Amino acid sequence: MGVSKKYRYVLITPALLEVLSPHEVEAVLAHEIGHVKKYHLQLYLVLFLGFGLVASLIASPMLYLLLNSSIFYQVINFAGIDPEAALAFSGTAPMFVIMLVYFRYVFGFFMRNFERQADLAVFNAMGVSTPLINSLEKISWLSGNIRDKPSWHHFGIGQRVDFLEKCERDKSLIGRHDRKVYGSLVLFIAMLLVSAGVFWNMDIKIADEANIKFVESVLQQRARREPDKAVWQRLLGDLKQELGRDAEALAAYEKSRTLEPNNPDTLNNIAWLLVTADDPEVHDAERALALAKKAVSLRPTAGFILDTLAAAYWANNMIDEALDAERVAIKLDPNNRPFYRRQMDFYINNTWPADLKAWTKQQ
Repeated sequence: MGVSKKYRYVLITPALLEVLSPHEVEAVLAHEIGHVKKYHLQLYLVLFLGFGLVASLIASPMLYLLLNSSIFYQVINFAGIDPEAALAFSGTAPMFVIMLVYFRYVFGFFMRNFERQADLAVFNAMGVSTPLINSLEKISWLSGNIRDKPSWHHFGIGQRVDFLEKCERDKSLIGRHDRKVYGSLVLFIAMLLVSAGVFWNMDIKIADEANIKFVESVLQQRARREPDKAVWQRLLGDLKQELGRDAEALAAYEKSRTLEPNNPDTLNNIAWLLVTADDPEVHDAERALALAKKAVSLRPTAGFILDTLAAAYWANNMIDEALDAERVAIKLDPNNRPFYRRQMDFYINNTWPADLKAWTKQQ
């Protein structure tokens, strides 16, 4: 035990010293020294770090796929489960399964074969494996006759003895086992690196879509649980507008407006959508102007609402009024003066809706 040479110890119980002969104790020490010479403790640290990488490589894509699945949202809606609780479980359960599989099969594979490497160190130290075989047989008997009992982290004592006896007959098995261990390590690390490369180059849209669907699910559930709160519908409208789902955004904003008829943010957002929507069926320049005027009357000192009013004037071919609205916005919000100036220049040289796409690109 101990990573550093200065603090490296071998602990042997008094009971073991009583039952083992001096040669057998030397064989046990040879086994432990074999671990040191093969750098097994350091390799265990690599394998522990590997678990973190494996967990990230598997759990994150699994979570993104789950959050992109319509079935996931159907289940939580049917069961009435909070999306946050479902997300926490969906993130924890796969991690637990990955941990079990990794340590049982990957870590366990290397651990068993490291132990076998340490057993084989007795040949370099003592030339023969008989003392180690005898010590293993005594340990199995004293431990309750566990010779044939399987273990995930060690080969069974019977298996260890059988392999040592095979190596007595054919010493080439020692080198073959070393090559198996190091080849497996190289393959494991190579697979980790390749998988990491694939993960880091994964289309970021997958993660973005998963996050968006989850946020939408949370907002929808909040809206169902608190149907009298306009904020949830307004936030849903904002999200759907950002995603280009203009008709759905308008429907959400209208629900919010029904609950709060005089909310300037909602009025402003509807007016903006009626002017800027990609869907021409949503366009309504006259209504946008009426709503923007009302929003300004409710919050006359907000530069961004005056900017919406200017856009509504432009959509109604009232260029002078649009420029006046932007000038007022500049006075109220001088920090965004460059943006408002660009808006003014665009209104002078372009028309709505013919140049709408070019205009939305500069927003």
